[in-house]
Amino acid sequence: MTGPFPKRQLLNPAAAVLSLLLMGVPAVAALALLWAGAQAPRWAPPALAACFACGALLFYTRVFLPQLRLYRTVAQIKASGGNYRDALYHLIGDTELYQQVGELFDLIRDAIKQEYSALILEKQSELSSLQSQINPHFLYNTLEAIRGKAILEDVPDIANMAEALASLFRYSISRRGDMATLEDELRNLRNYMVVQQYRFNNKFCLRILADEDDALMLAELPRMTLQPVVENAVYHGLETKIGRGTITIRVEETENRILITISDDGVGIAEDKLMRLNALLMLHANAPAPAKDSASGIGIALANVNRRLKLCFGETYGLKVYSTPDVGTDVEVSIPRPARKGEAP
Repeated sequence: MTGPFPKRQLLNPAAAVLSLLLMGVPAVAALALLWAGAQAPRWAPPALAACFACGALLFYTRVFLPQLRLYRTVAQIKASGGNYRDALYHLIGDTELYQQVGELFDLIRDAIKQEYSALILEKQSELSSLQSQINPHFLYNTLEAIRGKAILEDVPDIANMAEALASLFRYSISRRGDMATLEDELRNLRNYMVVQQYRFNNKFCLRILADEDDALMLAELPRMTLQPVVENAVYHGLETKIGRGTITIRVEETENRILITISDDGVGIAEDKLMRLNALLMLHANAPAPAKDSASGIGIALANVNRRLKLCFGETYGLKVYSTPDVGTDVEVSIPRPARKGEAP
């Protein structure tokens, strides 16, 4: 059924009119006979029949035809695969209602597409995550086996390097969520620098200057925020430097923020490249992901970290870079400071 009419009558207007007549004529005849029995004037039955005919015509034009047109419009939309503009135009013409209904249909269509795209991305992300865990888990277990063998053979350097690398893999593939504590991030950096010290024969050293404050160390930030910044300092600042290099991490807090400054005493960044890099970091979080800046040689690591921080905490947080050629580079990471006990959130 569609409203007061079956589907077959909607598709056949003549059948609907015939149904009305078949139901209405006997009723009119019965009323006419009753009236005739009550000494009614001669003109009364024809007048009653004419009134009924006018009522039937009015019902047909005002009720039945709009419903029929609406039904056929919906059928056309379904048959056209969603091309509703033409069908609506034939139904209501080029009117304000046409514009408003068209915009409503556009919103519904866009919402469906967005939800469908989000679902596809979620499924692809889940699949990629499962696939990416296969090799890391295998490598993690292999490194643990190497570490065990090194301990048995009394080779502490190999055991320590395998343990640090295994910890890096375990942290990178952790399923505990997208957020990590500052304490976890700093622990991961220590393991990363152990591996780099073995790789570069102790050319680099790491200093962490932070209060062992439980509230400070439990502040949360996106997982793998600090390691890409330190990697950037190693490869672009210290690796090409003659002699030893130092990476210093300072953790400070203000009234509303935690500032984590990663400093290196490497080769620094030229002024023009520094300006391009900071301009890149000032882009809105919803701006398209940047391509590699081949001119500056910086890459996209810092830009990606900055974008994650802005998406997580807001546009006022993220990275700032300060550098002096042949002196070194400072990268300041700002995140919200969690409220302490007794403080208003």
